[in-house]
Parts: sequence; structure tokens; C-alpha cells
Amino acid sequence: MKDSHFSRRDFIKGAGVAGGLLLLERSVSAQTKVIFRRRCRDAGAIVRKNFKNLTAAELTAFKNGVTVMKSRAATDPTSWAYQAAIHGTTASPAQTAWNTCQHNTTHFFSWHRMELCFFERILRKASGLPSLGLPYWNYSESADPNARFLPAAFRTPANATNPLFTTNRNASLNNGTAQLSASAVSLASALPGPVDFYPFSSTVYGTPHSAIHGGIGGWMGSVPTAAQDPIFWLHHCNIDRLWNRWLAGGGGRANPPTSDTVWHNTKFTFFDEFGEQVQMTGAELLNPNVCGCRTCYDEETVFTIWDVLTDLRRFREIQIGLYKKPLVLDTRLLKFELDLNDRAPQVFERALRAVKPEEEMHFKLNFEGVKVEKPVDFFYEVYLNLPDNTPDPNYTMESYAGNLAFFGMDQTHAKQHGEKEELKLNVNITGAVKRLKDLRRQTVSITLVPAGLESREGKRLPIRSNAKISIDQVTLSVDEPDR
Repeated sequence: MKDSHFSRRDFIKGAGVAGGLLLLERSVSAQTKVIFRRRCRDAGAIVRKNFKNLTAAELTAFKNGVTVMKSRAATDPTSWAYQAAIHGTTASPAQTAWNTCQHNTTHFFSWHRMELCFFERILRKASGLPSLGLPYWNYSESADPNARFLPAAFRTPANATNPLFTTNRNASLNNGTAQLSASAVSLASALPGPVDFYPFSSTVYGTPHSAIHGGIGGWMGSVPTAAQDPIFWLHHCNIDRLWNRWLAGGGGRANPPTSDTVWHNTKFTFFDEFGEQVQMTGAELLNPNVCGCRTCYDEETVFTIWDVLTDLRRFREIQIGLYKKPLVLDTRLLKFELDLNDRAPQVFERALRAVKPEEEMHFKLNFEGVKVEKPVDFFYEVYLNLPDNTPDPNYTMESYAGNLAFFGMDQTHAKQHGEKEELKLNVNITGAVKRLKDLRRQTVSITLVPAGLESREGKRLPIRSNAKISIDQVTLSVDEPDR
């Protein structure tokens, strides 16, 4: 499996540069089609419920499945330890499929859906309840005032008798005095979100995915330990649910085109509920007769597999802004001015005139040469042209652009000479650009506001961390349809 991985560095370097413009291929279609649709019951799909809606019998079965998996030897592929290690581990010697998770790559959604599928099958068999589906944590449910609090079953009893409890989380979440940040769970940028798959994937990867990993902290704050925490599986089940919701939005939203052979043909290794080694590709994941992972979320009435596209829309990436100085980020607010070049005014004008999905432009704030020495258990809210001395910036302001989260950036990536690989993160700021409208100036101010957890009253809680992040430079770019 090692040779088949498509790394973050491959993803960053994968597009070619021509004439100073980065040419990217994106799928486009006037409408979203389906290749398979059946009522959930008729399709034989397992239903995944919102965790708070589990029956008493289902919650008991879920806990029993976790307990049974935790009782198995770490060398057993159906054990809790082995399944967590498939996502990431520091244990050695390495076993088959360990450390194969896909973060910040084109396989982020597909790999995690495969992982959830086989983990769910193992959990269901261990639970003794044939109908048990992996539940999800809907922390973005605005109608529920308790949605952002860690579910009570994961907090109490706070001892070893509870298979869902661990001390390796932020203590304030575990004792119920803190909740996830409202901006961390915001879906404003994700849904309906970009029309094209890869910008959507990148957006969700940052928020809510990475912001929540950092907010929960402890095991969840680092890739090698994240899946040891039972809440990991509910978090990623919810992320997977967002993929379905995005596709259901239509308007040309679709899975990667068949021309993306890397996404469709790369094989990943997992283990089924019998401990047998299995492999799956993206193409097989989308094949209702092959995948063996039919699930419905409780908000869905039909099991659907959406069509992939063969038509391609070409984008060109145009750099329109630059801050060419090193930055060091810590728990303090940071503000800097990004210089715009002479192409920026025309680009902003074209963006404001774009009204059709096929004219959609994606603005990105790119943080390049990122170096992180340890897990970062908080994130940054990003603001454009935030007025000076704003007393309490928050995500409802028109200048709020998105979140910058560093989950997984602390890992060491092998280079030929063994040093740490410099990475790149981007924040989709398209919504803020559209809201602010008047960006036709020489500079744009960027404000990074550290964010972590909030009190029950919704107030920011102090961030206690000595983590530092260094960044070589920041650029502003746009992916524009290449007409």
C-alpha cells in the first residue's frame, strides 16, 4: 500500500504551471445525476442515526461493541487498537494497513468512507445487534442548544467502566463546562459550498473537520492517536454525511470524473468483520454491486449513488496577492497586510459579475511553508479587512472568511535527506470576498484570531498552549474558469 499513496506533497505539486497560471481540471455539469437509487430498506442499507436519537438498546449495543473490540489483542485486525492504527499510530513494528489515512489529499472523503464502512461492520458484529449503524454527532444542529457539547454518554461515568470515556480529551469538554466553538461547526462555507468536488473537499477538511479535531484535543488533536478516541468515529461519520448532503444540493455537484484515474483506481487496504484483508478503490466505492457499504443517514429516505462526470472544466489559478515575510503564530491575535498586484481589480470585478455555477471562482488564502513541531489544539478564525480595535470578532461578521486549522501538520514527512517537509494549507475565502465586494485596493488586511472552546454562555475560553506555527509566506489566489 505504501507505493499507492497519493501524498499531500503530490497533491500540492500535482498540477502543472503554464504561462504563470496553474491549470486545474474540475468537473462540471448542468445537473447532478444518479446511477443507483432505492428506498433504504429495499436497498438493504444500514441506517446511521444521530447519536442523540439512539434507543437505549442501540446505545447499549454500541457500547458493547466498543468494549468487545477493546478486549481483543492489538494484533487482531478486528480489535479497537488495530482499527485505530489503520488511521494512525506510533506503535511498532508496523502492521498491514497501519498509518494509511488520507488527510489533505484528493482521497480524504473516499478513504475515510471506506474506513468507516469496515469499522462499522466490525463494530456491528461485535455488538450483537445486526441492525446497528455507526451513529454520527451532529454538532452543527443549530436548533439543539446542546449540540456542541460532547454527548453525555462520552463523559459519564468518567471512569474505566465507560468504554466511551477517555481522559485524553480537553478536560473542559469532558466535564461539560465547555462546548465546541460556533465557528468550528459552521457549515456556511461547506453547504451548499463550491460546485466542484475538490474545492468542497478542501473546505470541509478545514472546517468543520480539522477545527473540531483541534478543539477536542488530546488524542483527537493528532493523527497518530485520533482514532483511539471513540468520538473520532462519530465525528468522521458526520463528515461523511456532509458529502451526501453536498451531492444532494445538485447544480452540477458530482464525484470526481473518471479521468481522475488516481482517485478512481488507487487501492487501499482494510479488514472486514471476519479479520480478512480486503482492498477497495474509489471506483468500487461508487459501485452499488461491489462496495458492500450500503448505508443511509436517518435524514435520508433513499440510498443513492451519484453519477461521476466525464466532462471537465478547466481552471487557471491566478495569484493576486502576496505577503512575503515569515510569520510565527501562537495564541495571540495576529494582523498583517497582504499586497495586491495589478491583476487583482479585474479579477474582483469578474468575480462579482459571475452568477452562474459554471462561472464560479474560488478565492484561496494560501499559507505556504508551514512548519508545526507539535499538535495544535486550537485553530484561527480568519478575517478580511476587520476594522481596527474590533472588541470581540466573531464568525457572524461579514469580514469573517473561514478557519485555519493545523490538524495533522505536526507529522514528519520523509524527504530524501530526512528533514521535515514544508506543507501548504489554504482557506476558502470566497464567501467573504463576495460579501465585502469592495476589495479594489492595494492591500487586504488579514487578521488571525485564535479560537478553541466556548463556555456554556458562548464566550471564548482561554487557550492554554505553547504550540507555535511558522509560515514562510502567504499568497492570495483565485481559481477562475478557463474560458
